[in-house]
Amino acid sequence: MPRAVRPCASQVGHGFRSGLAYPLLTSAETKMPSKRESVRVPGRLQGMGQDVACTVFAEKVSLPGTDLYEYDRSFICGAPRDLPVGTYTLTFCGQAMSVQRHNGAWVFSVAT
Repeated sequence: MPRAVRPCASQVGHGFRSGLAYPLLTSAETKMPSKRESVRVPGRLQGMGQDVACTVFAEKVSLPGTDLYEYDRSFICGAPRDLPVGTYTLTFCGQAMSVQRHNGAWVFSVAT
């Protein structure tokens, strides 16, 4: 289930998945469509003895009837190519998630 997050003042938007519960919505609010927007924000990768800057591209999805949104379809770019294989923490706009460096690519953990 996508994670509901409050907007970050310095961002244009984003999102990722986790297990946060959604607020209860009225029937009128559930009929309102969500808005989607592609965004690009600065991020940080920490782990395996590394702490480096990166860029996160994602899709910001509003939750109808609220001032909350989620981040979906996130991906990382601009990180050094020589980072070791292993587990890292990706942070952007106050959010943190676990990612894996594997065969030169970034693999996002799936929330259960």
